[in-house]
Amino acid sequence: GDVAAELAQSWQDRMREVADAPNGVAALGTVLRYLLEASETPPERVRNLVRQLGPRAEEAFMTGAQILRAEGKAEGEAKGKAEGEAKGKADTLLKLLELKFGALPDSTTRNVRGATLEQLDSWIERILQATSLEDVFAS
Repeated sequence: GDVAAELAQSWQDRMREVADAPNGVAALGTVLRYLLEASETPPERVRNLVRQLGPRAEEAFMTGAQILRAEGKAEGEAKGKAEGEAKGKADTLLKLLELKFGALPDSTTRNVRGATLEQLDSWIERILQATSLEDVFAS
């Protein structure tokens, strides 16, 4: 079984004491976040433990769940922004390459679409002075 959840189950009295102490809800929230994030404890098992611990633990659990949601949302937004930025730069680079050099080989399009932001920036900087596709992509 999951050792972390088994320990938490056996420490119920201590966890109730923590929840009732000053700043206890925050401390208990940290423990519950650990159970959710770092252990293999199924979320439903953590919820059941929280119910057994009482209202202060439920408050801590809700706070922890809200933090996890906020962190997940922020990570998702950052990832989406980075992906959007990369797509915009790739689209721009492909358009500039096509205008300067004509129809592009499929391999060039694939390379540009799969490039990192750093690569795209580098290639965009080279396009003005490049006399061939090879010049743009030279290492």
